[in-house]
Amino acid sequence: MKKKLLLCGLALLCIAATGCQKADTAQTAPISRTATAAAESAAPQQTASAAPATPAPIEAPAVTASVFTPGVWMARSGEYGQYYFFDADGIFGRTASYENGIGVPFTYEPGEGEGEVIFHKGASDESQNCKVSVTDETHLTLEWEPGDVEELTFVSALDQEHFHFYTNDELCELALHSYAAQQGVDESTLTAAAADNGDGTVTLQLYENLSDHNSTAAWYLIDRCTGKGTDANTGDAVDLTADAP
Repeated sequence: MKKKLLLCGLALLCIAATGCQKADTAQTAPISRTATAAAESAAPQQTASAAPATPAPIEAPAVTASVFTPGVWMARSGEYGQYYFFDADGIFGRTASYENGIGVPFTYEPGEGEGEVIFHKGASDESQNCKVSVTDETHLTLEWEPGDVEELTFVSALDQEHFHFYTNDELCELALHSYAAQQGVDESTLTAAAADNGDGTVTLQLYENLSDHNSTAAWYLIDRCTGKGTDANTGDAVDLTADAP
């Protein structure tokens, strides 16, 4: 009898041990993909830290051929004046003196130094260097290597074919003819001199040639581009082109 009871006890112990094994196995079984997805959906989402963005390369601004705005620049150095005509291509141009309109063609290009420009004037290969100082968009200073300085003022966007001006010589001729016609005097007895004022106007002084001296006949302040202005003595309007031959 005791033997039977012992066998029954052993059987019960085996059954209990087997049940624990199954329970432990159920607790450690791998979670299915469906369960993993559900868990991930339920869990709070964490944003991964973005890697530092590499800054886009900055393109260097294009180097312009020159600081000269295409068109007409009025230049003055002491009492000498001339026009600079800069073409739109940024390479070619020419000069024209106030005195008689004579000038030279030129090419130009940036130099190696800051603000440096190299000019090639006339037919020769000789180059002239100058340093350009910018006051504002319409005013520049050219400092040439020999030491000359020119003050430039932008006056017109027209090209050299369409910009018209009267030279000092032309204004003197017009003034002599106009004065002689209005005063009824012999033009051959008159002389005129012109002085550029640096602002686009010209002062004309007319002399009457007397036997032993010259006498001032008139003073005119004239716009170089229009040939019109005023009589400095009377304040009356003057149009030298009205009586032009």
